[in-house]
Amino acid sequence: MDYLEELNPEQRKAVEQIEGPLLVLAGAGSGKTRVITTRITHLIAYYGISPYRILAMTFTNKAASEMKQRVEKVLGSPQPDLVISTFHSFCARFLRREIGFLGRERNFIIFDTQDQTKVLKDVLKRLKLNAKEYPAGILRQKISLRKNNMPDNVFLDPDLEKKIFDRYQSELLTQNALDFDDLLVLTNQILENSDECRQRYSQRFEHIMIDEYQDTNRIQFQLITQLAGDKPNLCVVGDEDQSIYSWRGADIRNILDFENHFKDAKIIKLEQNYRSTQNILTYANRVIVKNKQRKPKKLWTKGSDGLPVSKRRFPRGIEEAESIAERIKMSGMSYRHIAVLYRVNFLSRVLEEVFRRKRIPYQLVGGLKFYDRKEIKDILSYARCIVNTRDWTSFSRAINIPTRGVGSVTLDRIRFYYDQTGDIQTAMEEALSNGVLKGRAAKGVKSFLDLVVRFRASSSTKTPSTWMNSLLNAVEYREHLRKEDVFTIEKREDNINELIESMRELEKQGVKDIAEFLDFTALISDQDQIDDSVDKVSLMTIHAAKGLEFDTIFVMGLEEGIFPNKRALEENEHALEEERRLFYVAVTRAKNTLYLSHSKRRMTYGSYFDNPPSRFLSEKSRPPINPIQSTSIPPKGSGQPHQGKAMLVGDTVVHPVFGKGTVLALSPKGLDMRVTVRFSVYGTRVFLKSKAPFQ
Repeated sequence: MDYLEELNPEQRKAVEQIEGPLLVLAGAGSGKTRVITTRITHLIAYYGISPYRILAMTFTNKAASEMKQRVEKVLGSPQPDLVISTFHSFCARFLRREIGFLGRERNFIIFDTQDQTKVLKDVLKRLKLNAKEYPAGILRQKISLRKNNMPDNVFLDPDLEKKIFDRYQSELLTQNALDFDDLLVLTNQILENSDECRQRYSQRFEHIMIDEYQDTNRIQFQLITQLAGDKPNLCVVGDEDQSIYSWRGADIRNILDFENHFKDAKIIKLEQNYRSTQNILTYANRVIVKNKQRKPKKLWTKGSDGLPVSKRRFPRGIEEAESIAERIKMSGMSYRHIAVLYRVNFLSRVLEEVFRRKRIPYQLVGGLKFYDRKEIKDILSYARCIVNTRDWTSFSRAINIPTRGVGSVTLDRIRFYYDQTGDIQTAMEEALSNGVLKGRAAKGVKSFLDLVVRFRASSSTKTPSTWMNSLLNAVEYREHLRKEDVFTIEKREDNINELIESMRELEKQGVKDIAEFLDFTALISDQDQIDDSVDKVSLMTIHAAKGLEFDTIFVMGLEEGIFPNKRALEENEHALEEERRLFYVAVTRAKNTLYLSHSKRRMTYGSYFDNPPSRFLSEKSRPPINPIQSTSIPPKGSGQPHQGKAMLVGDTVVHPVFGKGTVLALSPKGLDMRVTVRFSVYGTRVFLKSKAPFQ
């Protein structure tokens, strides 16, 4: 039991409390991963619990992999029966086994946002709707909100919305595809409706641990309660001060109301920090204490006070970026130990320009994902439509790369048979046998059909890397790249080689065939893209930095309107507290050195703006008066009395942050309405009517 000796008293309590529901309030850098992995180790090594009976869930593949490696290292052997995974990966594996309860096939494909966009554009085309008037991004968001039973105030005719939603769902069903929300929703649906299935899983998983519990949404909460059963040995670890994902459904009430949800729950606080210096922690405590939606705790460390937190103001954004670059070069530190964080993506542009000029190597986290690159999507579209012969979205992309003379007319003719048969291979065969395809198009479809038949036969018997190398050679994809663009061939070939190498790495971890590999690629997060082995500065949004740590952190763009973000403040009355939590997350990523900066003037979307410093830089440490109880937090989307009422120019409105103002103008904005309001103190602001929290 040497592994217990490394824990502090509170951590040890959390590890040894194995019966009943337990909430571990783990402040930033307080060793929550150590608590979870040691708890798992203790269950197996001391109590003799079978790894098969343990489930741990988190939010990134990287975190799940690290946790499993730590457990296996202490136990001294591989633990193939131990399930440590992300929510979405767990649900994907669950549905591979259990989706038959819904009368569906197991060889489904998981659609990413690009695939969803393609499907929605096809739906709009069939409904004869203009894609510019009905942006796919907004429709994607509406569909996600609908599936997760969340409030949605974006304006759209209810009948039309239902028609788009039904067509979208019908198309996914036809193609045997699921989107990310389906993974959670359908898993929960099966567990809710099947007593046999729910009992089987709740009896299997005697001990359940949830990491980053503050990031769970209501569907995930329901899933956890279904798996935990009536007498849950459930340990959730989280920090409400780091709840920063409400915009994608995370519900802070899950953690604030834990004791109300689970009878006889115990609470343990982890406040000793092992990451940051005391000066950084003192600053972080001073920031977050102003929030009302929290459980009181105060981070501290046995380590040194360290350097004071540095705050600097610059005349313009370019000077800010230049200063950051110079400080990085002067530090003499390895680039991999440094990160520059910002609230919004557009701030990375000036940084990238300066870093390239000064020859500072960097990696942009949260940009174009590796698996979203054109050449990778091309190759994987082949794999997907071979594995799943109903995946029309992937088929329509793959069939003409390289070109086979298959245009939109040919695709429409094949689609006619696909709509009748629901199978791409059968549709191609019937289109060819009925003579509706002629000349080069017929030859191209025939060659693609032969390819599909040949490679489907070996898709479950060959390893992913062997199978993919054979496919690349068969379609002559590398030759296609050379003909398409000789200037980018080297970089794109490097990406293909990296794809094959990632397959080989996953094969070592037990991935047996191309279908399993496709599941992995569909569930990659931004953090999973970070390459710790390269010596580069990391540039990323604060949302992408969640869970990471660096020796030196620069937080730039700390100006009103940017951080806290103007658009976020317009959306709901609790946005300011989430913006403050986001700032707290940024500050607590730093181990030893923290630089905070802002500029007086900044170019934003082609225009210069003068912004005052962020309020977070000057807030006093006085705690809020009469903190509200967690149960009083209204559901998202409530508290907007103006919804449904006619609004006129000249009306007076009251905003929870900006105060009283006068409506100056109303103008259409996509499916919504843009409202321009003049406030006596904050000047003129523009809101989307559906999201503005004013009366």
